[in-house]
Amino acid sequence: MLEKLPKDKTIAIYCRSGRRSANAAGKLADVGYKCVNLKGGIIAWEEANMPVITSEQDKNGLIIRIAEIEVHPQYLKEYLEAARSVGAESVKKEPGVICIFPNQMTEDENKIRIVEIYRNKEAYEHHLKTEHFQTYKQGTLHMVKSLNLVDLSPLDKEAMPLIFTKIQ
Repeated sequence: MLEKLPKDKTIAIYCRSGRRSANAAGKLADVGYKCVNLKGGIIAWEEANMPVITSEQDKNGLIIRIAEIEVHPQYLKEYLEAARSVGAESVKKEPGVICIFPNQMTEDENKIRIVEIYRNKEAYEHHLKTEHFQTYKQGTLHMVKSLNLVDLSPLDKEAMPLIFTKIQ
């Protein structure tokens, strides 16, 4: 597999903390490759606010995720209304928001799953700053028992547009 790596170009290597990639860079250098290691790894890179393109962004720039939310039971009705409202308003008002689709788990009504699709990172970042999202976020903080954001990559990107046309 090493024969596929170009010896005439510098190879940048990184890992989470920089330790494993430093070891790998050393081994590659020992057999004639020009390498640089990202000191401190991707953690240091992100802490320095350097740009990162992750698996959450496909080639079209889409950001796709599922928000896994558990709501305190005493706030369930109020939370559901806020989630419905912000989802609809976001899709209606923001061109970069393709989908915000809140769902309630059948086996546990206090568990909510929100399917989110944004045109790109900029659209996602814009969404986070909108008044309607900030109202939702600040207004529901005390209602949320737990939140986990799961980034996704589509298995069949070509089929994705068909999903939305079939709904009509």
